[in-house]
Amino acid sequence: MDHDDDFRWDSEAATPRADARADADCQPPCRAGWQDDWLPFAKKSAAGIGIIALAVALWAGGSWLVRAAGPQDIRIELQGSGVAILKPDARVVLGSTQVGQVEKVADSAGESVAVVRLNKDFVSQIPQASRFEVDSLNDWLPGNVGVRVFPTATDTHPPMVDGSRVQTSARALPPWVPAGFYIVLAGIVVVLAGVVVVAWLMRRVIVLVVAAAVIAGVIVYLNGIISPA
Repeated sequence: MDHDDDFRWDSEAATPRADARADADCQPPCRAGWQDDWLPFAKKSAAGIGIIALAVALWAGGSWLVRAAGPQDIRIELQGSGVAILKPDARVVLGSTQVGQVEKVADSAGESVAVVRLNKDFVSQIPQASRFEVDSLNDWLPGNVGVRVFPTATDTHPPMVDGSRVQTSARALPPWVPAGFYIVLAGIVVVLAGVVVVAWLMRRVIVLVVAAAVIAGVIVYLNGIISPA
């Protein structure tokens, strides 16, 4: 009985020692194999990330150099008639094309000054002697105030430069009233006069109602067509 107990104790005791020895023998090769698999992958990944970062940096630097070497938007200052009623984001147009916009309006030495940004693609078409006028950008109806540009001959004057200060031209009409508004107003008066005469002759009030509705529809139509989206 004692012999069997000793044998069992030795067998049980030997098993942990054998397992520990096997683990110790296995650890260095296993760890070395894991490092052999991971280190090359990590080095290749780092090299790939470095190449991508360098390519992005070169692309960004090249884009910046191209923009810096090419034409740039310029900012000029407007002062004079009508400038005080301009609002930020008001359009600056050359004919029917928007060439810039108002960035801000501030007081300078007791006078309103508007900072206008002109698009780089149109600067060459706006010589220094060009006329700027605060005006309604609608052709027929009041409102939609902005700046109209009337350029001079480009072959006799150099293009507008950044930081220029320009005096706006005065207008006979308020800036928010287009020149064609009085033509529309005169046409409405004539139509109403004719409708009143016809209604009086026909003794029909419905004629006045229909005429008023038609005139209102024409005004809304014109304003929707002319005003910017």
